[in-house]
Amino acid sequence: MATNTKGIRAKAKAANTKSAKSKPAKAKSGKPKAANAKAKRSKPIKSKALNLKIGKTKSPRTQIAWPKKTHEMHNHHMNSTVWNNFKFRDNDIVIATYAKSGTTWTQQILAQLIFNGTEDSNLSQLSPWLESRLLPSEVIEGLATAPHRRFIKTHLPVDALVFSPAAKYFYIGRDGRDTVWSFYNHYANLTEERSEAMNTGPGLVGPPFPPCPANPHQFYRNWFNENGAPLGLIGRTSGHGGKSGICPMSNSSISMS
Repeated sequence: MATNTKGIRAKAKAANTKSAKSKPAKAKSGKPKAANAKAKRSKPIKSKALNLKIGKTKSPRTQIAWPKKTHEMHNHHMNSTVWNNFKFRDNDIVIATYAKSGTTWTQQILAQLIFNGTEDSNLSQLSPWLESRLLPSEVIEGLATAPHRRFIKTHLPVDALVFSPAAKYFYIGRDGRDTVWSFYNHYANLTEERSEAMNTGPGLVGPPFPPCPANPHQFYRNWFNENGAPLGLIGRTSGHGGKSGICPMSNSSISMS
Protein backbone atom coordinates (compact mmCIF):
# COMPACT_ATOMS: atom_id res chain seq x y z
CA MET A 1 0.00 0.00 0.00
CA ALA A 2 1.46 3.32 -1.06
CA THR A 3 1.65 6.20 1.41
CA ASN A 4 1.96 9.93 0.86
CA THR A 5 5.27 10.47 2.70
CA LYS A 6 5.73 14.05 1.62
CA GLY A 7 2.29 15.04 2.86
CA ILE A 8 2.83 13.51 6.32
CA ARG A 9 6.18 15.28 6.76
CA ALA A 10 4.69 18.63 5.77
CA LYS A 11 1.84 18.29 8.30
CA ALA A 12 4.25 17.37 11.14
CA LYS A 13 6.48 20.35 10.38
CA ALA A 14 3.51 22.71 10.42
CA ALA A 15 2.30 21.31 13.75
CA ASN A 16 5.70 21.82 15.37
CA THR A 17 5.92 25.40 14.10
CA LYS A 18 2.48 26.22 15.49
CA SER A 19 3.31 24.69 18.92
CA ALA A 20 6.52 26.71 19.18
CA LYS A 21 4.71 29.96 18.39
CA SER A 22 2.01 29.29 21.00
CA LYS A 23 4.54 29.08 23.91
CA PRO A 24 5.78 32.54 25.06
CA ALA A 25 9.53 32.86 25.45
CA LYS A 26 10.86 33.26 29.02
CA ALA A 27 12.44 36.62 29.76
CA LYS A 28 16.11 36.35 30.69
CA SER A 29 17.20 38.23 33.81
CA GLY A 30 20.43 40.21 33.66
CA LYS A 31 21.24 39.48 37.35
CA PRO A 32 22.21 36.04 38.69
CA LYS A 33 19.78 34.29 41.01
CA ALA A 34 22.25 34.35 43.90
CA ALA A 35 22.62 38.13 43.62
CA ASN A 36 18.83 38.60 43.63
CA ALA A 37 18.47 36.40 46.70
CA LYS A 38 21.21 38.34 48.51
CA ALA A 39 19.55 41.64 47.68
CA LYS A 40 16.23 40.40 49.06
CA ARG A 41 17.83 39.24 52.32
CA SER A 42 19.68 42.47 52.94
CA LYS A 43 16.72 44.74 52.20
CA PRO A 44 15.00 45.93 55.41
CA ILE A 45 11.39 44.84 55.95
CA LYS A 46 8.90 47.36 57.25
CA SER A 47 6.44 46.06 59.81
CA LYS A 48 3.12 47.89 59.57
CA ALA A 49 1.85 46.62 62.91
CA LEU A 50 4.76 47.87 65.02
CA ASN A 51 6.13 50.45 62.59
CA LEU A 52 9.59 48.91 62.92
CA LYS A 53 12.37 48.25 60.47
CA ILE A 54 13.50 44.66 60.70
CA GLY A 55 16.91 43.95 59.19
CA LYS A 56 20.14 42.25 60.18
CA THR A 57 20.59 42.03 63.95
CA LYS A 58 23.98 42.28 65.65
CA SER A 59 24.74 39.63 68.27
CA PRO A 60 25.80 41.10 71.64
CA ARG A 61 29.53 40.96 72.37
CA THR A 62 30.55 38.41 74.96
CA GLN A 63 32.27 39.93 77.98
CA ILE A 64 35.57 38.10 78.58
CA ALA A 65 36.34 37.46 82.24
CA TRP A 66 40.13 37.65 82.35
CA PRO A 67 41.88 35.76 85.18
CA LYS A 68 42.51 37.81 88.31
CA LYS A 69 45.23 37.38 90.87
CA THR A 70 43.77 36.18 94.16
CA HIS A 71 46.83 35.38 96.29
CA GLU A 72 50.62 35.55 96.52
CA MET A 73 53.04 32.64 96.37
CA HIS A 74 56.11 33.21 98.48
CA ASN A 75 58.43 30.35 99.45
CA HIS A 76 62.03 29.13 99.20
CA HIS A 77 61.91 29.27 95.38
CA MET A 78 59.64 32.11 94.35
CA ASN A 79 58.13 35.47 95.20
CA SER A 80 55.04 36.25 93.14
CA THR A 81 54.86 39.90 94.29
CA VAL A 82 57.44 40.83 91.62
CA TRP A 83 54.66 40.56 89.00
CA ASN A 84 52.54 43.23 90.72
CA ASN A 85 54.66 46.08 89.35
CA PHE A 86 55.67 44.50 86.07
CA LYS A 87 54.93 46.71 83.05
CA PHE A 88 53.62 44.63 80.16
CA ARG A 89 54.17 45.36 76.48
CA ASP A 90 51.63 44.59 73.78
CA ASN A 91 53.73 41.77 72.28
CA ASP A 92 55.07 40.12 75.46
CA ILE A 93 55.15 36.34 75.65
CA VAL A 94 54.71 34.49 78.95
CA ILE A 95 55.80 30.84 79.10
CA ALA A 96 53.80 29.26 81.93
CA THR A 97 54.65 25.75 83.11
CA TYR A 98 55.05 23.61 86.17
CA ALA A 99 58.75 22.85 86.71
CA LYS A 100 60.29 20.11 84.52
CA SER A 101 57.45 20.24 82.00
CA GLY A 102 59.31 21.46 78.91
CA THR A 103 60.03 25.04 79.97
CA THR A 104 63.58 25.41 78.68
CA TRP A 105 62.71 23.52 75.49
CA THR A 106 59.92 26.02 74.77
CA GLN A 107 62.16 28.98 75.64
CA GLN A 108 64.79 27.74 73.20
CA ILE A 109 62.22 27.40 70.40
CA LEU A 110 61.01 30.96 70.95
CA ALA A 111 64.57 32.28 71.14
CA GLN A 112 65.32 30.73 67.75
CA LEU A 113 62.22 32.37 66.27
CA ILE A 114 62.80 35.80 67.82
CA PHE A 115 66.53 36.00 67.08
CA ASN A 116 66.44 34.36 63.63
CA GLY A 117 68.14 31.12 64.61
CA THR A 118 70.97 32.61 66.65
CA GLU A 119 72.69 29.85 68.61
CA ASP A 120 73.86 29.83 72.22
CA SER A 121 71.24 32.28 73.51
CA ASN A 122 71.62 33.12 77.21
CA LEU A 123 68.10 32.17 78.28
CA SER A 124 68.61 33.12 81.94
CA GLN A 125 69.18 36.72 80.79
CA LEU A 126 66.90 36.90 77.75
CA SER A 127 64.02 34.87 79.20
CA PRO A 128 64.29 35.06 83.00
CA TRP A 129 62.22 33.24 85.59
CA LEU A 130 60.68 36.44 86.85
CA GLU A 131 59.44 35.37 90.30
CA SER A 132 62.61 33.46 91.23
CA ARG A 133 63.99 34.68 94.57
CA LEU A 134 67.55 34.28 93.28
CA LEU A 135 67.05 36.37 90.12
CA PRO A 136 69.38 39.43 90.22
CA SER A 137 67.54 42.75 90.30
CA GLU A 138 69.52 44.04 87.31
CA VAL A 139 68.01 41.30 85.12
CA ILE A 140 64.50 42.48 86.00
CA GLU A 141 65.50 46.10 85.40
CA GLY A 142 67.01 45.14 82.04
CA LEU A 143 63.65 43.84 80.80
CA ALA A 144 62.28 47.39 80.81
CA THR A 145 64.73 48.45 78.11
CA ALA A 146 65.08 45.16 76.20
CA PRO A 147 65.06 45.98 72.45
CA HIS A 148 63.73 42.56 71.43
CA ARG A 149 60.35 40.92 71.91
CA ARG A 150 60.29 39.74 75.49
CA PHE A 151 59.54 36.11 76.43
CA ILE A 152 59.34 35.53 80.16
CA LYS A 153 59.18 32.33 82.18
CA THR A 154 56.88 31.63 85.13
CA HIS A 155 56.03 28.62 87.28
CA LEU A 156 53.08 30.33 88.96
CA PRO A 157 49.49 29.11 88.68
CA VAL A 158 47.17 31.61 87.04
CA ASP A 159 45.53 32.70 90.32
CA ALA A 160 48.92 33.89 91.62
CA LEU A 161 49.94 35.56 88.36
CA VAL A 162 49.16 39.05 87.11
CA PHE A 163 47.40 38.38 83.81
CA SER A 164 47.57 40.84 80.90
CA PRO A 165 45.26 40.61 77.86
CA ALA A 166 48.02 42.36 75.88
CA ALA A 167 50.42 39.43 76.27
CA LYS A 168 50.51 36.00 74.63
CA TYR A 169 50.58 32.97 76.93
CA PHE A 170 52.12 29.59 76.22
CA TYR A 171 51.00 26.90 78.67
CA ILE A 172 52.87 23.60 78.48
CA GLY A 173 51.47 20.56 80.26
CA ARG A 174 53.14 17.22 80.87
CA ASP A 175 51.98 13.93 82.31
CA GLY A 176 52.66 14.09 86.06
CA ARG A 177 54.11 10.58 86.05
CA ASP A 178 56.87 11.85 83.75
CA THR A 179 57.22 15.22 85.46
CA VAL A 180 57.83 13.74 88.91
CA TRP A 181 60.78 11.59 87.76
CA SER A 182 62.34 14.47 85.84
CA PHE A 183 61.91 16.66 88.90
CA TYR A 184 63.47 14.03 91.16
CA ASN A 185 66.52 13.73 88.89
CA HIS A 186 66.94 17.52 88.95
CA TYR A 187 66.39 17.61 92.71
CA ALA A 188 68.88 14.83 93.45
CA ASN A 189 71.61 16.64 91.48
CA LEU A 190 71.04 20.06 93.02
CA THR A 191 74.28 21.51 94.36
CA GLU A 192 74.75 22.37 98.04
CA GLU A 193 75.54 25.96 97.07
CA ARG A 194 72.20 26.32 95.30
CA SER A 195 70.24 24.84 98.18
CA GLU A 196 72.03 27.04 100.68
CA ALA A 197 71.33 30.16 98.59
CA MET A 198 67.60 29.38 98.56
CA ASN A 199 67.49 28.74 102.31
CA THR A 200 69.74 31.55 103.54
CA GLY A 201 68.99 34.31 101.04
CA PRO A 202 66.98 37.36 102.13
CA GLY A 203 63.20 37.24 101.91
CA LEU A 204 62.69 33.56 102.70
CA VAL A 205 59.09 32.87 103.72
CA GLY A 206 57.93 29.56 105.14
CA PRO A 207 59.96 26.40 105.70
CA PRO A 208 63.36 25.91 104.05
CA PHE A 209 63.84 23.77 100.97
CA PRO A 210 64.43 20.25 102.34
CA PRO A 211 67.14 17.87 101.09
CA CYS A 212 66.18 15.42 98.38
CA PRO A 213 64.84 12.15 99.85
CA ALA A 214 67.02 9.09 99.28
CA ASN A 215 64.04 6.93 98.39
CA PRO A 216 62.68 7.92 94.95
CA HIS A 217 59.51 5.86 95.44
CA GLN A 218 58.67 7.80 98.59
CA PHE A 219 59.31 11.06 96.73
CA TYR A 220 56.98 9.88 93.97
CA ARG A 221 54.15 9.22 96.44
CA ASN A 222 54.69 12.47 98.33
CA TRP A 223 54.71 14.49 95.12
CA PHE A 224 51.24 13.26 94.19
CA ASN A 225 49.76 13.21 97.69
CA GLU A 226 50.97 16.74 98.52
CA ASN A 227 50.24 18.29 95.10
CA GLY A 228 53.74 18.92 93.84
CA ALA A 229 55.69 19.11 97.11
CA PRO A 230 58.21 20.40 97.94
CA LEU A 231 58.02 23.03 95.20
CA GLY A 232 54.33 23.58 95.83
CA LEU A 233 54.47 24.65 99.46
CA ILE A 234 53.68 28.33 99.87
CA GLY A 235 55.07 30.17 102.87
CA ARG A 236 52.47 32.95 102.81
CA THR A 237 49.37 34.00 100.95
CA SER A 238 48.14 37.53 101.43
CA GLY A 239 46.43 40.38 99.67
CA HIS A 240 44.19 40.14 96.62
CA GLY A 241 41.52 38.52 98.77
CA GLY A 242 43.80 35.70 99.89
CA LYS A 243 44.08 34.22 103.37
CA SER A 244 47.16 33.46 105.42
CA GLY A 245 48.25 29.85 105.48
CA ILE A 246 49.87 27.09 103.46
CA CYS A 247 48.50 26.35 99.99
CA PRO A 248 49.54 23.82 97.37
CA MET A 249 50.79 24.80 93.94
CA SER A 250 48.65 23.21 91.29
CA ASN A 251 49.50 22.55 87.66
CA SER A 252 46.86 25.11 86.68
CA SER A 253 46.04 25.96 83.09
CA ILE A 254 46.75 29.45 81.76
CA SER A 255 44.18 31.08 79.43
CA MET A 256 45.51 31.93 75.83
CA SER A 257 44.80 34.92 74.00
